[in-house]
Amino acid sequence: MNASEAMVSDQVNLTFFKWWCNANYGGNIWPDVDAINKEFGGRNLNSSRTFLVNGSEDPWQWASNTDFMRGPITSYLVDCTDCGHCVDLSPISTSDSLNLTQTRALIAANITGWLNNPSYYDELYY
Repeated sequence: MNASEAMVSDQVNLTFFKWWCNANYGGNIWPDVDAINKEFGGRNLNSSRTFLVNGSEDPWQWASNTDFMRGPITSYLVDCTDCGHCVDLSPISTSDSLNLTQTRALIAANITGWLNNPSYYDELYY
């Protein structure tokens, strides 16, 4: 996607948000990212039956694991026009992109597998 089609300006970046927080809340209030990642696992999630989905135009995708594939944890990036935050949770429509339709099918297949055989992933990966 080129910059003229982007949902959010490339000027809205980490530097901007640090400035914005300091300007609006005063002082240095930026979080201790290392401490948060240590507590919650960061990019090394210890989880099972987890499906991470991000839209290609979702501004939160950069805070997510967008390329994670480890056993029962799978990450998908839905790449389509107007694929913003929680696009996979929106109602199904005949105008949905092929990529969004396929991602929803993968989510449904995984959930069905988890419900039909709760120990399936545990047997494979743990």
